[in-house]
Amino acid sequence: MAECRLNPDPDCPLAVPGTPVYASPMVRITACDVPEGSLLAGFGGPEDYRDCFCREMPGTVLLPEYIERFYCSIAFRPERLVLGLMGRGASNRDARALARGETDRIAVWEVVERRYASGLVAEHGERPASRKGDRPSAGLQRREDRSSDALRNPNTRHEAQQSEEILLLSNGTDTASWLSVEPLGDRTRLLFGSWVGKPERHVMLALYRLHRLYSRVLLGGC
Repeated sequence: MAECRLNPDPDCPLAVPGTPVYASPMVRITACDVPEGSLLAGFGGPEDYRDCFCREMPGTVLLPEYIERFYCSIAFRPERLVLGLMGRGASNRDARALARGETDRIAVWEVVERRYASGLVAEHGERPASRKGDRPSAGLQRREDRSSDALRNPNTRHEAQQSEEILLLSNGTDTASWLSVEPLGDRTRLLFGSWVGKPERHVMLALYRLHRLYSRVLLGGC
C-alpha cells in the first residue's frame, strides 16, 4: 500500500520530495459524530461540549505525519503567531518533536494521552476534575479499551485497534484538541475534534459558528 507523505518543507524533515500535498482548495471537510470509545468521547463529563470533523486522504497517513503537518500548516500559523506574542509560541521543530513523541507539550497544549494501533497507550498531563482518579501513572502501557461496548462489539473494537489518536489539553482554558487517523483500505480518514468543559450556553452560542469554521480551516489546511 502506498503511503501519503508530507509536502516538502525545509523546516519539516519528515517531508518527502515529489509526494502529494495535504492541503487543497477543493478539500471536503465533513462534520461527523465523535467516534465511540475514542479519547475524545471518554474525556470529561457527559455535559461537556464535543465536536468532530473529518476528511479523507489517498494512501496511508500516519499519526506522526498528521500531527506535524497540522501544527506546521499555514492555517495554524496565525494562532502560533498570537501565542508567540504572548510568550507561548511554538516552532516547527516543536511540532516535529511532539509528532515523534520526544515531548508532551507544544505552546499552551499538553498531551493527556496517545493511543496507538498496537494497543499501546501513553498517558501524560492532568485531566479535568471529572476525570481525575481515572488516570494511572504516566508512561507507556498496554491496556483494554475503556468502552465496555467496544469490547463486546467486534466491529467497534477493530476500529479502536486500527485507529491512532492523541488528545491535548490547553492549560488554563478547560479546552482540549484531538487528532486521529483511521485507515480505510487504500485511504485514510483524518479526524480533528475539540472538547470544552461545561461551557456557558451563551458563550458557546456566540462562538459556535466561528469555532466550527476555524476547525474546518485547520483540518483543510493540513
